[in-house]
Amino acid sequence: MIRGRTLRLGASLGVDLTRIDADLSLPAAISRADLAASEAKRLGRGRVVVYQPQLYDQQQRKLALGVALNTAHRDDSLRLNFQPVVRASDGQPAAFEALLRWQPSGFGPVSPDEFIPLAEESDHILRLGDWALRQACLTAVNWPADSTGQAPRVAVNTSIRQLVRADFADSVAAALAASGLPPARLVLEVTETVFDDNNLHRIRDTLATLHPLGVEIHLDDFGTGYSSLSRLCELPLHAIKIDKHFVLSTDPRVQAVIEGAVHIAHRFGLRVIAEGVESAASASQLAQLGVDELQGYFFGRPQPHAQLAPVAWPTLPSPSATPLPLGCFSPDLPLRG
Repeated sequence: MIRGRTLRLGASLGVDLTRIDADLSLPAAISRADLAASEAKRLGRGRVVVYQPQLYDQQQRKLALGVALNTAHRDDSLRLNFQPVVRASDGQPAAFEALLRWQPSGFGPVSPDEFIPLAEESDHILRLGDWALRQACLTAVNWPADSTGQAPRVAVNTSIRQLVRADFADSVAAALAASGLPPARLVLEVTETVFDDNNLHRIRDTLATLHPLGVEIHLDDFGTGYSSLSRLCELPLHAIKIDKHFVLSTDPRVQAVIEGAVHIAHRFGLRVIAEGVESAASASQLAQLGVDELQGYFFGRPQPHAQLAPVAWPTLPSPSATPLPLGCFSPDLPLRG
């Protein structure tokens, strides 16, 4: 009890069970226990972790990768792969998602699942994000138009660390100007962390600045985080991407969830993209539910060069929808507290 308040405390504990002798000093044992405590926090806190030798190896690798990330944006170790996003109506590529790949000298290929979280912990993600944005624009500007006269868009994943920067909109405008890519052909994919109330005002201002330029904003991994259908009008969005876990689920109730999300998104004037499509049957089912665009291994894996040919598959007619004018976002809408 402190000043009339009850504080409930938890603990994350790291333990080293090695005997202290001539080969292991007390400071070294404390360092091992501290490393185990850090692992306990990383795993979710409120637990006990006993030191294992692989924790030291992981720490050394993490430190080495952190050093390598310092120069990744200028040492030719980064590259982009492109995965198609096709129209459900005809299989024609509507866009390509630019996916960052990294192969630092002395390490071989490093998975994005490993280096992206590491970069997010520091300012490295800002340099990686700027590099990916500029490179994606420079690449996409050379993609030819299809039979309808439209060239595919390029979608770039954008970190919340980038979005809260006051000059991020200027960086986007500079990348477009340097490449000559029309703003309407650039998509910024943001995750549901943009709805975190701690940053929502600043992110809202950034996206509201980009919106008049014609840059599209897509909400990635919809349904897995902060957002709900009721919050889609709080930001100037153009589309939502249904997370692959919904698409891959065999639970019949999930189909009803997708169908409901499609209907409401269309009423809000938003397109719907489904990721994780791995079969023609899944693609056709999603098209029947009204999904506008599809992405997944069935249409192509990420490749160093965009595969611009349409994908032939038996589409089914999508149900008609009567959307509201594009973007129900308004700068005057109140934010939820």
